[in-house]
Amino acid sequence: VPVPDFFDIIPPGSFYVLGGVFRLLGPTILASRLLGLAYGLLLVALVYALAARFARHPVARALALAFLIPFGVGAWPFPSHHWAVDLCQLAALWLLLKGTDSPSAWWPALGGLAAGAGAWCMQDQGGYAILAVSLLAVPAVERGRRLRFGAAWFAGLAAAAVLPLALLLRSVSIETLWQDWVIFPATRYQDLQGGMVAEGGGWVAVLSDMTMARLSAAPVYVALTMACYGLLFLLPWAALGAMAATFWRRWLAAPKAVLLSAVTLAFLGGAAHRWTIMNLVWAAPACALWMGVAADRLWDAPRAGLRRAARVAAVNALCLLCAFGLIGFFQQGLAKSIPVSGPAGTLTTYDPREAASLQAFLDAIGEKVPEGAPAFTMG
Repeated sequence: VPVPDFFDIIPPGSFYVLGGVFRLLGPTILASRLLGLAYGLLLVALVYALAARFARHPVARALALAFLIPFGVGAWPFPSHHWAVDLCQLAALWLLLKGTDSPSAWWPALGGLAAGAGAWCMQDQGGYAILAVSLLAVPAVERGRRLRFGAAWFAGLAAAAVLPLALLLRSVSIETLWQDWVIFPATRYQDLQGGMVAEGGGWVAVLSDMTMARLSAAPVYVALTMACYGLLFLLPWAALGAMAATFWRRWLAAPKAVLLSAVTLAFLGGAAHRWTIMNLVWAAPACALWMGVAADRLWDAPRAGLRRAARVAAVNALCLLCAFGLIGFFQQGLAKSIPVSGPAGTLTTYDPREAASLQAFLDAIGEKVPEGAPAFTMG
């Protein structure tokens, strides 16, 4: 379980959640995956709730949800800090949207609390959302309610800051936190992987892992995978296009459009630091909501050609994503799994090279590390 001076280049919010689950259920992979499952269910529920607010047509709402099939928590089966910040910010968006419809100050206050919790999970994406909502969304609230909404929002943020800071500052200084969470990630972390240009928008990593052996072993599944990657790489640009069209055509009321834009820009800002496949996956939920907005508004567009194009694109994308999920389910079920065993139990992988490497690593631990020794030791 993490302690107040636990070091990482991100804040410890998500680690404390997992630490609490380990405290309750024991430090096991099963406990970790149960929390990952809970994250996945929450992600689906939040995207569904938000899609229902922004899109009226069922196909448009289904399209927003369908992007979670290849790019959701199920593809990353442990409770990542990226999913934690996504959940906090989607919850904040839902709460703030409620605040634009209700005179109660509780909604924006709870939205500020959720956004602040997101910043304790990831400082860049979380900080971007706080800045974007504060500078763009709060001023967009109607004048008679703006002051009350803004005061409640900032009160929620302050409440989210008090307890973690009180805990952390007992052991570390503000200067240390600044160095660990701002200076180091800004100056070093982005160099660990290539950016968008160097990675060819993501295709370099995809194509370098593609072989004729894989294609011949599962031609339909591999073809669907490539098509889904194409959607993933287009998604940020399509979301920005839908965002621009929304303001131009006034598809949404101004406060709601600005709120969705502010949160989406925070998602994309975090991905822009390292334009890699997984970072784009973590940015996909907010971008997918814009696909629901665009499909919903264009489904009954006045121009027949635009209406037909929107319907064909939405239905084809929906069918592609669902087909990927269905065929992937059977493909992985038929794949040969290889066990990796240790004293605590057995896990499986589909990759024989990974299995051999992990098994050798566990065997070496068994030979060289005394039984009962801690997993992480000094010296």
